[in-house]
Amino acid sequence: MGLSAAYPRACPAGPGGESPSGLLKPTRGLSDHPSVEKPARAGALTRPGAAQFLPIAIAIGLMLLDTTVVLTSPALARSVAPISIILAWLDVVIVAYLLGMWPGVLAAIVTVGFDAAILQAAHANSGNNAGMIFVILVVQVVVAAVIGRLRELALRVRDQDGALKYRDRRFRALTEHAGDLIVVIDEQGHPTFASASHLAVLGYDPDEIVAGRFTNAIDNSSRRRIATLVARTLRGEGDSEKTEIRVRHADGGTRAIEVTVRNRIDDDAVHGIVLCGRDVTDRKRAEESLANQALLDPLTGLPNRKHLRAQIDEELAIALHTGHPLSVLFIDLDRFKDVNDALGHHWGDALLCEVAGRLKTKVRDEDLVARLGGDEFSVLLPAHGVAEATAVAERIVKALVTPYRIAGQTLVIGASIGIAVSSDGADASTLLRQADIAMYVAKRNRSGFSVFSVVDDEDAQRRLTNATSLHDAIANDRLLLCYQPQLGLRTGAITCVEALVRWDHPERGLLEPEAFLPIAEEIGMMPPLTEWVLRTALRQHKRWRNFGIEARLSINLSGYDFRDTRLPNTITRLLALHDVAPSQLCLEVSESTLARESDHAAELFGRLTALGVRLSIDDFGTGYSSPAALKYYPIDELKIDRSFIAGMLDDPHDAAIVAASIELGHKLGLDIVAEGVENEATWTAICKLGADLAQGNFIVEPIPDGEIEAWLREASTRLVPALALTAAAR
Repeated sequence: MGLSAAYPRACPAGPGGESPSGLLKPTRGLSDHPSVEKPARAGALTRPGAAQFLPIAIAIGLMLLDTTVVLTSPALARSVAPISIILAWLDVVIVAYLLGMWPGVLAAIVTVGFDAAILQAAHANSGNNAGMIFVILVVQVVVAAVIGRLRELALRVRDQDGALKYRDRRFRALTEHAGDLIVVIDEQGHPTFASASHLAVLGYDPDEIVAGRFTNAIDNSSRRRIATLVARTLRGEGDSEKTEIRVRHADGGTRAIEVTVRNRIDDDAVHGIVLCGRDVTDRKRAEESLANQALLDPLTGLPNRKHLRAQIDEELAIALHTGHPLSVLFIDLDRFKDVNDALGHHWGDALLCEVAGRLKTKVRDEDLVARLGGDEFSVLLPAHGVAEATAVAERIVKALVTPYRIAGQTLVIGASIGIAVSSDGADASTLLRQADIAMYVAKRNRSGFSVFSVVDDEDAQRRLTNATSLHDAIANDRLLLCYQPQLGLRTGAITCVEALVRWDHPERGLLEPEAFLPIAEEIGMMPPLTEWVLRTALRQHKRWRNFGIEARLSINLSGYDFRDTRLPNTITRLLALHDVAPSQLCLEVSESTLARESDHAAELFGRLTALGVRLSIDDFGTGYSSPAALKYYPIDELKIDRSFIAGMLDDPHDAAIVAASIELGHKLGLDIVAEGVENEATWTAICKLGADLAQGNFIVEPIPDGEIEAWLREASTRLVPALALTAAAR
């Protein structure tokens, strides 16, 4: 038996006829492939045709003619009797061979009568021939049975051989058209079989692999992993184990192959180790892209805040041993908002990229330039004290005030830089906070840059004033909420409304959460702030229901809320107070917060799920949580970060990440929200990709508290149906 015919035994079928690896999964119509010819059924092989009956008819005819002659001429009977008996025997043999054992036995019984008649005519005076006739009968029956049995065995062997050849042809058709790779090696590691799919997937002819000319295409690390896995399999320590290797394609590129190893040494038909490989290069690229996005700013390509914090901690550990301090610069662009307002966000983004390029030219190779978000950047300067950091800040300020040429216009912006130098006990959060404080001092003094000082009275007063003002705003209900609806892409209904907190500061104007939430966390005001948002939003939700508006309410939680053990009780009390069903409340947690507060997440999510509220991961794709979080936490919804949505039309990587996130979420049974839909083209794209909900300024900008009810009442007859029809049409 050839190895290709035996190989299906190497991957035995699982339930439903599917092989364990899924490599040999049968498909309808496969047996109809031109290269696969089905064997004839056993019944078809044994059915006698005209060609089979012809010798039987001739033999019987000759026997009858001979018997007639003998019976009419007794004198002739004695001379031809042996021939007559031989013809009778021949008839029995032919019938048994062509029709089988039982027809042969029947023919033996019938022909013995002719034999008796011939003997009686030939030996009319010899007395009773009964004994001889009985012997002839027994011998003819035995001969018929033996010949018939041999015929059946021959037909069975013929059928099995045909089935075996069919399996061989079918397996070859499978392996030739399968996208997966199959290799069989012996106990010494020498390949004995390779599927034809190697040519399509890796560009190598299977004969090259069997000949051993493929080894150099696998790097040393991958060879060691396979050797280790094969050794474990041979020792019986595991079967069907997987590993991932890197293989050089014939065109010079590298492919990622996921390999499953199975021990089939004891299978006489295979006698080897079966390696089943699958090309996972595209999947790995998507995963690597997601991982890179977790550490890089998608706009400028610079390291992001997470990367910066990790690098600061690493350099602090080095500074502890060397005694050389490090410095952190916090850079905020001046008048950047004017550029966005005058030219639009597209050209604002172009300016940010120009700034990133200039920053990299003013630092050493070992320094790290990062974008923190918005118009904020940071520079990490290892082994730099105050004097060196001040010199770098001066160079950066001069570089950034040099005019830019954007959209055919000359633009001039400035920068304010805060400098923090490491000291005993400092960590990344402390240095960034100190540099941020120094930056505000520089901005206020218009000095270009400032070094953080703990004795800075103005800074201390600012922090105290802000903390006091925020406490007063929370206690006296001086914060405000804006609402941004989420539109169901299949129904056209407003299914959810996100509450967004704002602080109308008496001196600094309307502040986004990023401007005051750190202050609230620092002075311990997050619990009352979160309760204020919940109470105000749930009271608004109750008014909506009175107007017949049915939409869930979505509220954001901060990292501080994860450590507030009273939060679930607060939510229960406020839901009951405003008569809101728990299922109508969705709590959003950013992916970065989930990763940072993983120690508290399981307990909090368990208690919140028990209440019946929905849970959503916000800014999905930009945080640093493990994908396992989607499996182990009771999540109901994913909100894809607006940076991917904004870039998906121009960047194929962003588009791939959005598509992969939607597919992943749906496979896990989660609702997918596309956040940051700013134009019709993006709207059309997310509709085609199958997102469930959309949120962004293309639908409506955040709506103040006093206007949301009127907008929701009008939306059902104005904006929403038009968008829903557009989504349905696409």
